[in-house]
Amino acid sequence: MKFISILFLTTASLCNFCHAQVGWDVAVGGQQYFAPIKNASVGHWQPQVMGGVNRFINAGNTMSVTLRMMYNRNKYQGDALSWQTLLQYTPVVANHLELGIGMGVGYQLAFYPSKSQKWDGKNWTEGKATKGVWQVPVQFSIGYRGIEATRGTFTPYIAYNTNFLFRYSPDLTPLPSAAFVMGVKFNPSITIKN
Repeated sequence: MKFISILFLTTASLCNFCHAQVGWDVAVGGQQYFAPIKNASVGHWQPQVMGGVNRFINAGNTMSVTLRMMYNRNKYQGDALSWQTLLQYTPVVANHLELGIGMGVGYQLAFYPSKSQKWDGKNWTEGKATKGVWQVPVQFSIGYRGIEATRGTFTPYIAYNTNFLFRYSPDLTPLPSAAFVMGVKFNPSITIKN
């Protein structure tokens, strides 16, 4: 019953979100997992693609909610699909420079590249082919809000995303995952003020 209630509330919220004037957000970049341990190296960057919809929630167009889906290709850790909701604060300074910070909640479904093994205390047994984990995304971005089109405004941007993955591993919770992305947002409701 609890699952049905959550599903109903989520569906109702999405329908309300999509009836409003929404924009879209697409980005590509590189992603990696990293362990917060001594002598850990940065490497094995893997491709990431994400897309979603966003909606400004205040009159000044500085607060927005983004619903997005991401695909991470990772031949070492396994591919992953993520769904996230992100609340962002994106003020515009110097007429067109958009600075952004955002935080949210999400869920990641990881697909292992090979058969996983699980230790049951006495023996190794066959594990699951997938693993679902909760995540807390944090994003910092900088963009140029001001490329006007006939039906709205384009904002190209670059961003650094950190996702804290919970219950990925019993020894590393939260497990951080980092990504650098380049993307573009389109918002049909924005008019640029000079």
